Amino acid sequence: MAKVHCVLLLGVVAAAFSVVSAGISDADKETIKALLGPILKECGKEHGVTEEDILAAKKTHDVDALDSCFYRCFFKKIGLIDDQGLYAVETAKENHKKYIKDEEFLKKVDAVTDECSVINEKEVSDGTEGCDRAKLLINCLKEHKDSINPILE
Repeated sequence: MAKVHCVLLLGVVAAAFSVVSAGISDADKETIKALLGPILKECGKEHGVTEEDILAAKKTHDVDALDSCFYRCFFKKIGLIDDQGLYAVETAKENHKKYIKDEEFLKKVDAVTDECSVINEKEVSDGTEGCDRAKLLINCLKEHKDSINPILE
């Protein structure tokens, strides 16, 4: 499951989702993959999402192919969606600093995080559940994938 390249779940989660970034050491990449693999697997089991589903969504770049509550589960377990169902921007930035050593890349990732923070102002149908917001987040990250591409590969 760790080989899932941490799906497309991420930009903001740069730290948490990195697989091939020049700003992140190989040791940190391995640590991140080891930490995230079980979380992806657990959330997949809870929401009926298989590794094959994740790989297919990644291959087709179709973030809508996966249950939005799967994304919420993952983001919540790593602290990016809080108990009110909101995007935890400061937590994301703290995670970035832990793993991204390249200052220029860190600035890019933090800028995307700030741009995606507007999802907290959007109206959602599930209130504090966070599934709709998690889908908004993943779509925002996808929109910015060119500037944070190394962590989304």
